Amino acid sequence: MALIEIPGGLWIPQVLPDHHVSGDNDTDINASGEKIAQIVTIPKDGTLETVAFSLRAWTQCTNGIRVSFQNLNASGQPDETQDEYRDITVGATGWFETGIISDDGTDVGTKRTVSAGDKIAIVFEFVTFDTGDAVGFRRSNNNPDNVSSPPYVYNKLPTWSQADYSYRIALKYDDGTYAVFGNYIYPIDAAPTTTNFNNTSTPDERALAFTVPVQVKCGGAWVLIDPDNACDVVLYDGDGSTVLGSESLGDGARVGGVIASAYVRWAPVILKPGTTYRLSMKPTSASNIGGYHFTVDSNALFACCEGGTSWVLSTQTDAGGWSETNTARPFAGLLLTHISDGHEAGYLMGVM
Repeated sequence: MALIEIPGGLWIPQVLPDHHVSGDNDTDINASGEKIAQIVTIPKDGTLETVAFSLRAWTQCTNGIRVSFQNLNASGQPDETQDEYRDITVGATGWFETGIISDDGTDVGTKRTVSAGDKIAIVFEFVTFDTGDAVGFRRSNNNPDNVSSPPYVYNKLPTWSQADYSYRIALKYDDGTYAVFGNYIYPIDAAPTTTNFNNTSTPDERALAFTVPVQVKCGGAWVLIDPDNACDVVLYDGDGSTVLGSESLGDGARVGGVIASAYVRWAPVILKPGTTYRLSMKPTSASNIGGYHFTVDSNALFACCEGGTSWVLSTQTDAGGWSETNTARPFAGLLLTHISDGHEAGYLMGVM
C-alpha cells in the first residue's frame, strides 16, 4: 500500500458557512426585460445538454421560461446573444429540467461543446412577458467570498448588476454526467432542513453515509450543527458499529447561540473503496441538538456535488441498523490526510 500525505489535509466537500443554509431565498423576475444569470467556469470538456433549476415563488408564467447559454462580454456579463436556448413551461414552485438546449431550441439542434476553463452565462428569462408574470428563482444566501470570479451572479433588474450569491441549478452533459461547480452551487430543491433530535429520538443518530473512490486516510471531519447540548461526532466502519474515530462536543463547544461548522480531529484511519462508512452526529443526552441537511429531486443530482451519488443521509435508532435516504444529504464532510498513489496491487479492482 502506498498512501501519500496531503500536507495540511484536504476538506471534502468544502466547509460551508451557516449563512448558506439559513433561510430560503429567491430572486424574482416580474417585469419585461428582467432576467437572471449564473456565471460559471466549465469544469470539464464535453457537450452540454440540459439545465435544471428550482423555483421558490410562482405567481404567473404565461409563456414559459427561456434558458440560454451565452458568452460573456468584456465586463464579465452575459453578452445578450442566445447561442443555445430552450423554452420550458412552469406551473408551480419546485424543480424543473429543460429539454435539450440547442441552437434552434429543439431536440435536433446543435448543442454547445465546451472545454474545461470556458466561462459562460446560464441565463433565465421569460419567453415573452405578460402583465402579471412573476417567478422567483431559489438561491443561496450571501456568499461574500465568491464575488470575484465564477461562479457568481448577474441580475438584470432592470440593468445588469452583480450579486453575491449562487442559484440552485444543475448542468448536465449529453453523456449523462453533471458539472460539479462547488462554491455553493448545489441542486437543492427546497429550503435546507433543520432537524432537532436527542438520544431518546427516533432516529437518535443522523449521519453522512459515503464511499471513497480510492484508498485514503481520514483524520477528521466537519459537521454543520447547532450544538446546544452534548453530542459525539463518530466515524463508523463499514459494519456500521465499529468506531474508527470520534470526538465529543459539549454544549460549550461554540461561542454564541447559532449554528456553526464544528471541526473534529482524530488519529488518521484508512478508508477503502467499496465500503460504506458513516459520519454520525450522536446526541449523548435527552436534550436536543440541531442537524442540517438538504434534499434533491432525484439521487442522480448528487452527481453535481462533491462525493457523488453515494454520499447520502443515513439514520438509525438505538444502534438498531442504518437506513439511507438517497435524496437527502447532511451538511458534513471529511478531512483527508493521505491519498493512494494508485500503484498498489489490486487498486483498480477496489480490493485494497
